[in-house]
Amino acid sequence: MVLAGTSARGQAPSMADPLVERFLAVLPEADSLHVIERNADPAALARLVALNPGKDNQIRLILEEHSACSSAANNRLSERLLRNVARDLGPAKLQKMIDFYQSSDVARADLLFGRLERGETLSDAEQGEADRIIARYPLEDFTRQMGSLQLSALDDRDFAAELAACESARDSTLAREKMIRDELPDSNP
Repeated sequence: MVLAGTSARGQAPSMADPLVERFLAVLPEADSLHVIERNADPAALARLVALNPGKDNQIRLILEEHSACSSAANNRLSERLLRNVARDLGPAKLQKMIDFYQSSDVARADLLFGRLERGETLSDAEQGEADRIIARYPLEDFTRQMGSLQLSALDDRDFAAELAACESARDSTLAREKMIRDELPDSNP
């Protein structure tokens, strides 16, 4: 399988790595990478309906199609980022991350680290458990690399081009249907 497009780091496509594929498959959000959202932006819908009375359904369909297009672009970007992080971790750390996501530690880590993120204090026993989880898996490396790649995603040319194509298609359809329109916001990554 050949990966299409360039990554957030501009890397050329490469052959799929079975370990990377296993990693992507065990992620809790793996299924969401294939979900296409088709929700019309309520603010844009309200503005356009106000400007084009009686065309509610037509406008909703146009905005839902734009949402689906943007959602698919976001999914492709997310998958590219995760693939790059997986490759950057290397085989040993990546296998440990797979082990983490397949273990009961993932649920416990979510609970403990979620409490810390909310500003709660862990008991000494809970803190020890959190420390053991951190020592067992390369969670800090994974988190650091995800943060770094998320910043570089802002410069991802493939993603920017996909969003621009989504917006152009939306705007062309509105113009073809002779819809009065104000300025619509660009898609949010």
